[in-house]
Amino acid sequence: MVFIKIKFSFKLVFFLFIIFASRPAIVLATINNVSFFSRQLNGNWEYSIYLPPNYEQGDERYPVIYFMHGMYNNNRTFAANRFDRIITEAITGGRVQPFIMVFPNGFRYSWWVDSRRYGPLATAFTEDLIPHIEAEYRILANRNNRLIGGISMGGSGALLHGLTNPQLFSRVVLFSPAVYVPLPGEEWSNPRSYRANFRHNMVINNIFNRGAFGSPFNAQLWQDLSFLTLYPLYLQQNQRLQFDIFYGNRDGITDNATQNLIDFLREQNANLQVVTLDGGHTWRVWQEALRLLLTNELFN
Repeated sequence: MVFIKIKFSFKLVFFLFIIFASRPAIVLATINNVSFFSRQLNGNWEYSIYLPPNYEQGDERYPVIYFMHGMYNNNRTFAANRFDRIITEAITGGRVQPFIMVFPNGFRYSWWVDSRRYGPLATAFTEDLIPHIEAEYRILANRNNRLIGGISMGGSGALLHGLTNPQLFSRVVLFSPAVYVPLPGEEWSNPRSYRANFRHNMVINNIFNRGAFGSPFNAQLWQDLSFLTLYPLYLQQNQRLQFDIFYGNRDGITDNATQNLIDFLREQNANLQVVTLDGGHTWRVWQEALRLLLTNELFN
């Protein structure tokens, strides 16, 4: 009997090995890292992508969220901070319909704009990444099912892309957006929570010194890409966006910047939802923001 049990176990293990070895390399309901050739960047560009449970078992098409990381981070930061678990819990719990989420690599300090230092990243996003994603994956390729969002620096990038491409996106989701106006470091855009704090000063120094807006820093370029400049141009187009802003009530980096944007959008009678959370400029706040975002009303 012992020999029979061992023989049966060996066959079972071998059978399971054959099944799993023949499955696609991509893992379901997790964030996976993928590279593709970007014509605009003239090289391989990595992104991370979340595919919902049972993606490989059917032919259903899904809504998509393009989500941009903040300064110091990259596309792999979201998996390290458990975004995949939060999304899977929301989907399997029936709180939100299944969807795909894409996290491009913004090269830590690019601010998601076209620049000499980091390449034409904004152009590559719309002309290379979105067409690639919607060709390679089963996406509902229309603006009602296409959202854009980001954290901090990524919030700035998401707002830039939303205002300049409202024909592509229906909703802009901003977590603690770093949208300093009129210029970073000036009194109106400085945080009120912690005056002249170290983390805020490091962010401002990187804006000035990392080359996304020229070397030396080109103040006019920053202003040309700010929401104060882009919003009137956005109003000249037919489509209107919904704006969702989540931020911590003790944010020492982007508190005034976020509040200035909120005040501006309210003055414009924009379609705006604001959620204030307890905390600072931290992943704990952004994880909670993601949980609150994921409801069945997310996609139009």
